[in-house]
Amino acid sequence: MVELLVVIAVIAILAVIIIIALNPAELLRQARDSQRIADMSTMKGAISSYIQDQPTGSLGSTTPSDYCYLSVTPNGNGVVAPGPAGWSLDSSCLSWFSSATQMVGTTSRSTSGTGWVPINFAAMTGGSPIGSESVDPANTPGYYDVSTGQTTPGYFYSYTTNGASYKIVSIMESNAYSKGGSKDIESNDGGTDPYVYEQGLDLSL
Repeated sequence: MVELLVVIAVIAILAVIIIIALNPAELLRQARDSQRIADMSTMKGAISSYIQDQPTGSLGSTTPSDYCYLSVTPNGNGVVAPGPAGWSLDSSCLSWFSSATQMVGTTSRSTSGTGWVPINFAAMTGGSPIGSESVDPANTPGYYDVSTGQTTPGYFYSYTTNGASYKIVSIMESNAYSKGGSKDIESNDGGTDPYVYEQGLDLSL
């Protein structure tokens, strides 16, 4: 009986060590980040194909009130992204705004111009190259509590255009893919902000 208890105890200890070493929560975050990277590639390819097929087609409004397109619906507290205290990223539509009218968001994945990326992919020769627009695996807005100063991170995609070019942005969730991680793609993507993953024709937008 004693030997059996010892064996069970050893197995339990080994199981705990393995769970800690594998860190299932981090592995799930990495899996979602891998999906985000794939989604960015899919959307980048679709938009590039659209520009080639429809050189005079609309890439979306560039007026101030419609400058930021999000894959989530903005809320009264604004949409925020994870980052250090005081961090903002106005040009990529990810920072907190006092007025939600500065952002346009929808969960629509339509490829006919009413999706969160306001491009009419259906107008392309042969139809849209994608069945629906990609959205973040979590696709949730963040919140900024004015009374406490606390930020709840949001994970979503954003799209910015100046009429001639564009940039799409996603936020990495795992330690590995985030800035400073072993697979850091946020600070190595050639973009202007080291805390998000930027893709597109003009990463300075």
